[in-house]
Amino acid sequence: MPLALGLLLLVGAQFLDWVTFVLMIARQGLEAELNPLIVTLFDRLGIWGVTLAKTSGVLLVLCAAIIVFRSHRRLAGVVLGLGIAAGFIGAVSNGLLG
Repeated sequence: MPLALGLLLLVGAQFLDWVTFVLMIARQGLEAELNPLIVTLFDRLGIWGVTLAKTSGVLLVLCAAIIVFRSHRRLAGVVLGLGIAAGFIGAVSNGLLG
């Protein structure tokens, strides 16, 4: 997979996870969120805290993939693939298909 495509898919998947989270808590309340870290973060800092955490995580994965890409393309692909999968799994668990 080309690096640019992987980066784009990562950002898209994680954004989809964030959007479905916002929609889920708007419809069902925060008790619908199963991740206790996200619940605590939301309780203490609100949506901005969750957004900052999500953005920081995405930037960390993006930077790691870019740095590793030159010498270890497969490893960069694995890092991106895990980040993409996590975003899509999060979106589905937030009720995208339910």
